[in-house]
Amino acid sequence: MPGAASDQTAERNQEDGRQEGGRQGGFALVLVLGTLVLIAALALGLAQTSRLEVRRAANMAAAGKARALLDAGVALAVFDADRPLRARRFRPAGPAARVGLGDATLDIRVFEDWGRVDLNRSNPLLLRGLIEAVGEEADNARAIADTVAARRGDTMASRAREDGQPHRPFLSVAELATVPGVTPELLRRLWDEVTVDGGPGRLSVAAAGPLTLASLPNLSAADRAAVIALAGGWATGGAGGGAGGAADSGLAERAAAAGVELDPEGGFPIVGRTLTVRVRASKDGAEALAEAVVVLSDVKSPTPYRVVEWREPPGL
Repeated sequence: MPGAASDQTAERNQEDGRQEGGRQGGFALVLVLGTLVLIAALALGLAQTSRLEVRRAANMAAAGKARALLDAGVALAVFDADRPLRARRFRPAGPAARVGLGDATLDIRVFEDWGRVDLNRSNPLLLRGLIEAVGEEADNARAIADTVAARRGDTMASRAREDGQPHRPFLSVAELATVPGVTPELLRRLWDEVTVDGGPGRLSVAAAGPLTLASLPNLSAADRAAVIALAGGWATGGAGGGAGGAADSGLAERAAAAGVELDPEGGFPIVGRTLTVRVRASKDGAEALAEAVVVLSDVKSPTPYRVVEWREPPGL
C-alpha cells in the first residue's frame, strides 16, 4: 500500500540519519581525544623543555661564576709574587696550590717567565736541550731549535729562514706549533717550559722547572748538579740556598756564560716582570680553566698588574 511504503521509507531515512549521526559523533569523539592527546604531549614537551632551560640557565650561571673566579685567582697569585721567593704560597713552576674561596675552590699554578726558555732570546742550545729532555730525538730537537733561531733572526742560527719571510719574534707560545717537527703532543709537553716574555734572555734558575734545569747547556754534569741543588735550596729555604751558598765560587760565572742566572732575588724585578698564572676554578659543579699572562707593575699602585693575554693551555 502506498501509505505503508511511505512509512517504511520514512523509517529507513530516520535509521540512516541516526547511523550517520552516530558516525559523525564517533568521528568527533576521536578528533577530540586526538586533540587532547596532542595537547597533553605538547604540555609534557613544554614542561620538559622548561626544566631543561632552567637547568641550562643554572649551569650557565655556575659556569659564569667559575669564570669570574679566574680573575680572583690571578689577583691572589700577583700579590703573592711580591713576597720573597721562599715565602711564597705559589711556588714558581711548582705544583698547583688549592685555595678555598667560600664554596668555590681555586687550583693555582704560577710560572715566572724568567724561569722559562724564551723562544725569542734564549740560547738555541737551551731550547735544544729542553726538547731532548721532554723525550724528542736529538736530530729533531736540533732541527726545531735551529728553525726557531732562524725565524727570529738569531745570529746563532746556522742557516737562513727557509720560508723567505722577514725575521720577527714569536708573539705567542702557540706559534711554536707552526715550526716543522713540533707536533701537538710535543707542544703540550713544552708548554710549561717555554715563553715569549722571558726578560733579558738569561734563565733564572730559581724559577725554573725540573725539566729546564735538567737541560742546561754548556755546563758540566757537576755544575748542573750544583745548580739543581741550589735551586732546590731556594725553593725549600734550606741550607745552601742563595747565590752566595755555592761551594764553587766560579759556578756563577760559568752559569752566566751559559745564559743562566743564579741570583734568586736579583733576577726578579717587580715592575715589568711577566708571570703566567694558571687557574682552575670550581663552583657549584661547574669548572673553568685558563691561563693569564700578566705584566707586573708596583703592587701598591691602583693597577698593580695588567693581563696581556688569556689563553687555554693545550691538553690539560
